Amino acid sequence: MTRQRVAVVFLDYRPTHEFKDQGMYVRALNLAGYDAFLVTTEKPELADHRPRDFEIVETREEAVLSGAIWDSLAADAVVGINWFSRHFLKAADELMRRDIHLIIKADTDGYASPRIWLRESWRRYLHQSRNGQLSLVGAVRVAGRTLLPAMFDRRLLDVVERSAAVIVETTAAIEHVQRFISYYHRDHLQSRLHLVYNPVDSVFTNHVHVERKRDQMVLVGRWNDSQKNTQNAVRATCEFLRKRPSYEAVITGAGTHFWHNAQCLQHSAVAPRVTIRDHISHTELLDVLVQSQILLSSSFFEGSPLAMAEALCCGTTIVGTPIPATDHFIASGRFGTRAKGFHWRHLVKALETEAYYWEAGLRNAAAVSGYWIPKQRYESISEQLQTLLDACLGKPRDRSPKVVSKYRS
Repeated sequence: MTRQRVAVVFLDYRPTHEFKDQGMYVRALNLAGYDAFLVTTEKPELADHRPRDFEIVETREEAVLSGAIWDSLAADAVVGINWFSRHFLKAADELMRRDIHLIIKADTDGYASPRIWLRESWRRYLHQSRNGQLSLVGAVRVAGRTLLPAMFDRRLLDVVERSAAVIVETTAAIEHVQRFISYYHRDHLQSRLHLVYNPVDSVFTNHVHVERKRDQMVLVGRWNDSQKNTQNAVRATCEFLRKRPSYEAVITGAGTHFWHNAQCLQHSAVAPRVTIRDHISHTELLDVLVQSQILLSSSFFEGSPLAMAEALCCGTTIVGTPIPATDHFIASGRFGTRAKGFHWRHLVKALETEAYYWEAGLRNAAAVSGYWIPKQRYESISEQLQTLLDACLGKPRDRSPKVVSKYRS
């Protein structure tokens, strides 16, 4: 029997995504019995990149959006990563015309419209502005989406109309998307929403715990991205280490030169207790996480950060900013501490609280990983995706999506 073909589309794919949720989705679908492959745009860094267990098809973005590539790929379904965007309406139309089922992997926190979440939208813009990305275009975009929702939000809803299913990765995010859909009176779309966690590489789910974790915190991120709130992360780390002389810190990811150049780390007493490493392998990251007590996430916003899931699978608890992803992963304080704000002082206070919980014996690494591994292991996600895609591919395609133009003022 010929396996059904599933294209996983992620236009921004880079070699570093091979073992992140983008690459893991292809693996999970192959494990589920589909012939899955990745579709992305042509990039020089992919010339010598050959993942050992899945195929990559490189093309032009216009070929994806216009539908020119789909006839040759013979896909039965498309999983569009980051397609919770009005940008993909044209592609969704082309897939529908060809009877190819579209499953959207939203990768979102659910704050879909400034019309509903005005404060959150402006907060993001202002935070990024303070971090060197002040943009008149950005301000106009937020204002335009607030004042002209029919121009922006309707196109996003129309993408959802053309999908067979929408995958949302956290409990908080799916509640926000449900509210967004209801706000525009399209409640018939609610049944298309599905909560599916991001799959975690088996390196992080098949490991042996250390008997006792070290007094160590770890930070993983793209530190050259304003989203990661790097300045406050640096300051919080320095201040926390100053207050807690027994603690060490390991920093890894892209843009670590921001850490090397940080004044609070230069000629400082805490500098010898800070290890800064560029990109490291999953095996090396596993060693760090298994030994660390706390992962600090300083981001201004996230969808479902894989670093949090990987840390929890290693028994490492979370200190995070007040965003939906933090609420999802710490589960009302069972697996970490939520900072009250994004400033370094808020992060330090949350770090001190979490360090106290470890010191007092109120955190148990085996209990943390024992809860999260069954939820995040990619074999479990594979089973969920198989159930979802079997349901989508086994029913006739709805070729006449309901389009509602009524909006609340």
